[in-house]
Amino acid sequence: MFNIILVILGILMFIYAVIQYRNLWKLVYKTSLKKWWLILLVLIVLFGVGYIVFAYILITNQQIGNLPLLERVVSYVFFFGAIFVIITTHLIYFALRGLQRENRKTKRILTELEKSKSSVERQVTERTAQLEKANKFMTDRELKMVELKKEIQELKNK
Repeated sequence: MFNIILVILGILMFIYAVIQYRNLWKLVYKTSLKKWWLILLVLIVLFGVGYIVFAYILITNQQIGNLPLLERVVSYVFFFGAIFVIITTHLIYFALRGLQRENRKTKRILTELEKSKSSVERQVTERTAQLEKANKFMTDRELKMVELKKEIQELKNK
């Protein structure tokens, strides 16, 4: 009875995992690894069928011929479970490799942006200095013109 309860709890957790896989599929169905994720889904379904058959065998104590059905199901579950693990590790590897590649691209872009920012800041500083110099020149010229106008006016008044 304890084994049956464990298997039923396992089936419930498995159903939860399949629901989570549906969310994952929304993220990966447009990627270049789509076919591998699809194969993984097929293996998950086979694994789920194995769970259900195993639960049935435990409940009914079924056997087929000389080879008990339980041994056959467990053999299939182990075989396809091994394939599942191989594909899962490959998918995780490729996903992480893709993330690393994107991370390197992002770092390179940030470095280029930092260089561009420094260049723009330098240009702004240079242009500001030029404008301040031109402003000072024009202000000094205006002050000189005011002085000259006063001087002309004083000369006229004399």
